[in-house]
Amino acid sequence: MRVRPGAEATELALARLTRGSPDSEAFRQEAIGLLRRAVGFDGWCWARLDPRIRLPAHGSLAEHTGAEAILARLFRAPYTVQIDPQRPVATLSGETGGAPARNARWRDLLRPLGHHDELRATLADGGLCWGHLICYRDLPGRPFTEDQAALMRRVAPLLGAHMREGWRLGTSGLRIQDKPGTLLFDAGLTLLSATPAAPRWLEALGWPPSAGLPAFVYALAARAADTRSSVTIGVRALQGSWASLHAAPLLPATAAGSVAVTIGPPAPAEVADVLIRAWELSPRERQIAAAIVSGQGTRQTARALRISEHTARQHVKAVFAKVGVHDRDHLRDVLTGGLR
Repeated sequence: MRVRPGAEATELALARLTRGSPDSEAFRQEAIGLLRRAVGFDGWCWARLDPRIRLPAHGSLAEHTGAEAILARLFRAPYTVQIDPQRPVATLSGETGGAPARNARWRDLLRPLGHHDELRATLADGGLCWGHLICYRDLPGRPFTEDQAALMRRVAPLLGAHMREGWRLGTSGLRIQDKPGTLLFDAGLTLLSATPAAPRWLEALGWPPSAGLPAFVYALAARAADTRSSVTIGVRALQGSWASLHAAPLLPATAAGSVAVTIGPPAPAEVADVLIRAWELSPRERQIAAAIVSGQGTRQTARALRISEHTARQHVKAVFAKVGVHDRDHLRDVLTGGLR
C-alpha cells in the first residue's frame, strides 16, 4: 500500500517525538495532536498497561465525554476489548462489516455516549503489551478507513517501544507510609465500602476523593469478578514510588459475585517482575536478573539454572550492560524502584 505524504509526515514527526520525550502526559497529548490531524477523531483513551496481565495501570489518559458513567461496565465481559500484539490494530466498523449494532460493546456502551466507530491500537514491543490507544468517531456514516488504520498500524510499534521505555523511568525507593486499604464491590462493581486507608492510597496515586475511582481499579475488579480468580497489578504512584493492587472474589457464602481490592506497598520482587520486562533482556537474562534481585550469588544461580558459573557470569555482564549498571546493588535498585 502506498503511504500518503501526510501519513509519512506524521510518522516522521512521531519518531522525532519519541526520541526526545519520555512517556508522560505531555508526550501523549502531543502525540494525540499529531494523530488527530492525520486520522481525525473526536475522542480518545490512551492507557498504560501492566504487561503481565494486559490491564490498565497508572497513567491512563482519556478525552471523551461521559466515560466515567461506564467505567464499572467498560471492563466486564462481553464489553472488554481483546488486546493482542499479533493483531495490533482494528476498527469496530471493520470487525462488524459496517453493522456495529451486532456488537454489544457498541450497543450498550459506545452508542449511548454518541460514539459510532472506534479505532483500537495495541502498543506492543518485545511481544509484550505496554499500552492501548482507542480513538472514537461520533458522526454516523463516517467510519475509519483502511488507510487510517494502516497509519496506526505503522506507528503502533514505535509508540509501544516508547511506552516500554517509560516503565524504566521515574522510580524511587520512596514508600507510601500507610497500612493497606481495601475497597469492597458488589457483583455489579458498585463500591459498597472502603477502609480508611484506601482513599489515602488512591490520593497518593494521584486520585483525590472528588475524582471518583480510577479506571485501573475497575479493570482489576472486573477481571477478578469475571474470572473468579485473584489478580494483581503494580501501579507507579506519584514521585515514582509504587503500590500493589490485588483483587480477589469473595466467597459465595459471603456475597456472590462481590470483589475486594486491596491497595498496599509492594514487595521488591513484585516491582522487579514488571521492570525486568521493561528492559530488552533475553529469557535467560531475565532469569539471571530475577536471581540477582532475590539476593542469589553466582554459584547459587548457576546451580538453580543448571548452567556453569562461567556462563552465569557472562549473563550477569550482559544484564549489567543492557540496564546500564556496574554492580549488583545498582541493578537491584533499578529493577525494584529502589525498594529494599
